[in-house]
Amino acid sequence: MMITSSLRLISKLQSPCSHLAYFFCLSALFSSAGAFAQEIRFVGEDTIPLLYENEKKLKVGAMVELAQALSAYTGLKSKIEILPWARAYETALTEPNVVLLSALKTPLREPELRWIGKVLEAEANLIGLTTRTDIKINNLDDAKDYIVASVRGYGSARYLLRQGFSEKYNLILTSHQSQIWRLLFSKRVDLVVANLKFGQYEAEHLELDPAMMHSKFQILELKNELHFAAGRVMPEETAELLQQGLTALKQNGSYEAILKKWGLR
Repeated sequence: MMITSSLRLISKLQSPCSHLAYFFCLSALFSSAGAFAQEIRFVGEDTIPLLYENEKKLKVGAMVELAQALSAYTGLKSKIEILPWARAYETALTEPNVVLLSALKTPLREPELRWIGKVLEAEANLIGLTTRTDIKINNLDDAKDYIVASVRGYGSARYLLRQGFSEKYNLILTSHQSQIWRLLFSKRVDLVVANLKFGQYEAEHLELDPAMMHSKFQILELKNELHFAAGRVMPEETAELLQQGLTALKQNGSYEAILKKWGLR
């Protein structure tokens, strides 16, 4: 492939006398990229501190900055959109040049997507309020005695349903992540399933007290990786260019610096 060959050649051009060759090789690479990828759409749901809209209506977050760095490194034009998760996922499956900003890598999804690269590790906790000292959970079955909230369509929600939780008795499914925190702090549910670190960011953004949140139980089966990922409809050359770009950002320190800035390291 032209892109692969160009990237390999660029990596070999290190001496000062190679600057002109570097320029022509880079131009050829980006020209080729532009031919099959007019614009990359990075899409994801509103999740603090990964992707959200600030008070100035600007999209910010760790994954926003990583996507922008990847776009700048590869030379691919891009835009970033906030969509409900179900719509974002369907868009990635059916439209080329769409990248999911934080897709949980699961056995079910693995064959459906092109995996650009790992961006974070995520763990899932049953989170309650610190004032709820009555909640004692030693295993997942213990949690069935309480009302638990998750987000409809999330892997955690499907997991709870498979484990015997029911919307009739002990499970409330919402349409958006922010709703589970409002339910928890208003004491309409006992527990929520989420990542504690992300949840604390989200609670603060909602003007709720993150110090009130406490992990009552970690669900080890839901510990997994978050990736940049695209549908199989994405051209292989585009996916390869993005993969190599993300690898380069990890090697040159840009990736680590972004995560540290957002408190994810």
